[in-house]
Amino acid sequence: MTSDQSIRHVLSHAHFVILDLEYTSWEGSLEANWSRPGEQREIVQIGAIEMEAASLCEVSSFNELVRPRVNPVLSEYFVRLTGITNEQVSEHGSTIEKALEAWVEFAREIPVYSWGDENPVFAENLRLLGCGNLVLPHINDIRPILIAAAPELQNATSGQLAAILGSKMDFRAHDAIEDCRSVAEALRILATRWGLAMEGMNNFSHS
Repeated sequence: MTSDQSIRHVLSHAHFVILDLEYTSWEGSLEANWSRPGEQREIVQIGAIEMEAASLCEVSSFNELVRPRVNPVLSEYFVRLTGITNEQVSEHGSTIEKALEAWVEFAREIPVYSWGDENPVFAENLRLLGCGNLVLPHINDIRPILIAAAPELQNATSGQLAAILGSKMDFRAHDAIEDCRSVAEALRILATRWGLAMEGMNNFSHS
């Protein structure tokens, strides 16, 4: 499948969702793949936006803070990285059970995409926190699709995509909802680059 066909497939759905997660981390967690004692990838923020393919416009959003249970105090590294504070999570965060139930309701039957594979993170949280009976939407990895169309995105984080592709829109990196909007902007840019007219997306084959 060529780059334009891959993007075309994403946009063949009338609506789709872009998801991003922020989860507990410490200095060096990424490099160690959260393998050090006591480190878990507990979800702290679920961000998502629903996109209309015909216009590539955002039509609704989901932004939920979650109180981590195994490591309830956020690390200074995480606070600096995301801007999410312990006070915000304590005051506005919900339990993981309520957050996941709300996420399932938001996603409905709409295809979901994320920059990178977030399925293992959801699975870890279900096992870790005993929510195994909850069935979550499958997350499709949009990263290889966008990289095939724009190799310069190879080493980018989701929050960097739009800027790398020349967008003048400003998105705060490592904020889940803002990272979703950066992915959406990258998709708009690449759809235009490949000559996929936004107005006609809903006329594409759904096969």
